[in-house]
Amino acid sequence: MSIGDVLGSIGKGIASFAPTLATMLGGPLAGTAVTAIEGALGINSDSKSSLADRAGSIAQMLQNAQLTGDQIVQMKLAEAKHAEIIGQQGIDLAKINADHQEAWARIDAQDRDSARQREEAVKDNTPSRLAYMIVGGFFVFGIAQVVALVGLPDLVAKVPAAAWAIIGNIGGYLAAEAKAATGYYFGSSSGSAKKDDTIKAALSQ
Repeated sequence: MSIGDVLGSIGKGIASFAPTLATMLGGPLAGTAVTAIEGALGINSDSKSSLADRAGSIAQMLQNAQLTGDQIVQMKLAEAKHAEIIGQQGIDLAKINADHQEAWARIDAQDRDSARQREEAVKDNTPSRLAYMIVGGFFVFGIAQVVALVGLPDLVAKVPAAAWAIIGNIGGYLAAEAKAATGYYFGSSSGSAKKDDTIKAALSQ
């Protein structure tokens, strides 16, 4: 799961009682929002921890429904504080989030185009071979799970939770990499156009 997906899941989890913080998670103020949420939840993260690791800890806590009444109160206080600051400074979160997404979309497109040009110039078959392996591995892995679940339910029931966590991580990794591989070769201009239209519409509001 990408950092964007993790931040998105956190946003959905707190949107009902901390909408400003949830919105901040979708743009360049994500780090500030994560710090505020950590403070409200009493999470003491290592100063060397990455944003992805810190967000992962928060997401795990939300998924396990471990929030206490006091933590929710602290979250609402943090929400009120940041909503006041955002209002006083006249920050348009929707606009800066759209600008942020547009910038990353442009960087991603440029990076993908550079990689394609390099592949054409040096006649390197490594990317295509890796793409076949990853996409093929994803389908084989998925089919194997379905076969095991349907055909070997007794054995599947004996698989420990820790093993399922590892299996889930492997499946998530393969899914993310398969998506990236297919996007590299089949990323459509129509999809980019729709994204551009969405961003332009947000900026025009």
